Amino acid sequence: GRATILELADDFAMEMTQGPALHRPGDVGGVWATRYPVG
Repeated sequence: GRATILELADDFAMEMTQGPALHRPGDVGGVWATRYPVG
């Protein structure tokens, strides 16, 4: 629904503007792992 699209748009904007902060080398945790847990 609309909430899902807004969440994806927010994630896309963060990825485009703050990518390096979200994906530090060797960082297996961090922002994305908290938001999208694996397992």
